Amino acid sequence: MKNYLIILIVLLCSCNKPLKVTVISDINSGPNTIIFDDKDTLITSRTIDSIFLSPYKRHTFKINNSKLQDFIVKDKEGLLNIAKKEFVVIQTEYENQNGEGNKFGVMEINLDSYVLIDSFVVCKKAFEKELMDKTKLKTIVDSLKIRKNGNYKPPIDERFPSDVEEYDNSESVNGFKKIGNRDLFIKKFWDYNFEDSIPSEIKIRVSESNLNYKNKVRKTFITFADEFLLFARTSKKKYFTIDVRNLLRSKN
Repeated sequence: MKNYLIILIVLLCSCNKPLKVTVISDINSGPNTIIFDDKDTLITSRTIDSIFLSPYKRHTFKINNSKLQDFIVKDKEGLLNIAKKEFVVIQTEYENQNGEGNKFGVMEINLDSYVLIDSFVVCKKAFEKELMDKTKLKTIVDSLKIRKNGNYKPPIDERFPSDVEEYDNSESVNGFKKIGNRDLFIKKFWDYNFEDSIPSEIKIRVSESNLNYKNKVRKTFITFADEFLLFARTSKKKYFTIDVRNLLRSKN
């Protein structure tokens, strides 16, 4: 009975452990004073800051004595997107190159992802020809226009493209994925957060029986969408960008 009681106490403590909430705020007008739940104060002069809050709870906050806002934290860390920024989650691949069962080095990954940031479509350099094809480009842009946070979704049948607007809130990442600014709190589904170091090599536990199935491991990290666009436009050997503002304005 004593052992069961100890286990129960441990479980209860782990369930109530505060979770890290990364706060993204607008500091163009100076530092922000953010009061959470009428008791915890975060004074920040940085775009990226953080606070620890209780899980499974609706939290409230005020910024510089503005109106009260609220959000819910469940069982995972996340972003509090006060500044209404857009983000991109990028997938990177680690490959077991030297035969060591648990040692993986970072590799370049090429998947046919397309995202819309401002008026630019971004893809990996390997898929530049897709965007140079006017018909294919229009199909991609038409999909991006109705996917409200700017992620491309291949049509089931290109003869019948979807015209139903939707917000892609899935957590699947195929190369890279844009997160729009609709949600105030964004649950973390990426591996490496802002200001985390992206390792050039990782180690994982792999049993001998699974070595053949663990030659590659994929991880994800998050960045600001505008910074990703700038990086893509200046990294022409890795990415291709094209300005599609005319197609975005077109109704046909």
